[in-house]
Amino acid sequence: MNSAQPLIKVFGVDCILDVTRDLLFEKANPDNQIMLKDTFYDPIKNNYIIFRIGLKLSTRLGRDPDFVLPSLSSLDPAGMAKTYGKSLEDVKRLSDVLIVNSAQAINERISLGRQPSLMIHGHRFFVNYHMGQLEPEGKPLSGFPFEVLKNFWCRGPEPHYIIPYKPATLEFVPLDFDTLTKIPNGVHLVKFPTVDILDPYGFARDMEFDVMEVIRFCPIVMQRNAEAVSWQDIALPNLDVENLKKTKKQREFKQNIDQTKARKKNR
Repeated sequence: MNSAQPLIKVFGVDCILDVTRDLLFEKANPDNQIMLKDTFYDPIKNNYIIFRIGLKLSTRLGRDPDFVLPSLSSLDPAGMAKTYGKSLEDVKRLSDVLIVNSAQAINERISLGRQPSLMIHGHRFFVNYHMGQLEPEGKPLSGFPFEVLKNFWCRGPEPHYIIPYKPATLEFVPLDFDTLTKIPNGVHLVKFPTVDILDPYGFARDMEFDVMEVIRFCPIVMQRNAEAVSWQDIALPNLDVENLKKTKKQREFKQNIDQTKARKKNR
């Protein structure tokens, strides 16, 4: 607990507000947490409704009404300013959803209608929620359909996909990881967030959710970069990883021999 973090009684229980992690935790039991994304954020009133159903706080009363948490900007303005790189003046005049989001990102995505983009191996893909696919720049009629990406959904602190991708053709390569015995030539694994995170505004419109409530907990980011994933880092039941490492070492050894021969030849 940071001494500057506000102490708040939730259903009669002492809780600490941590704006850096967007949560409340019980003072007597820090592992007992209330994630604010699991509450109802009211963008008009700029507050949060914590529903008593499902909470596991110690010594709470079963008949208490749902708890209304004021805006984080009013409870911990200094913490919000530091966490989101805003001035105290901005924090005091803005609602929480406008504090956690970049004004430029909101303008580009919502006001101007620009699509967020994802860089995969140096090539830009646009997140086209209307068409339901990731579209490579310059090839609007091709891309990765969202429905196909669902097959490569992975669990984690932030849900994501890990997909096989061929940079030479800008194509997703359909592979059955359960039966794969060798790594296909020119195919790389890339990791990036799920489409609802890549374009929370498009997701909210598509699902008919309140846009401001959605982007409060999933801020708009107009450009992201996919991460490279090593084949050795994923569990493939039929892929001989030890043989893969051995093959890699043999290839590196051969390269060293070839380089040595080339140096001797040039002397």
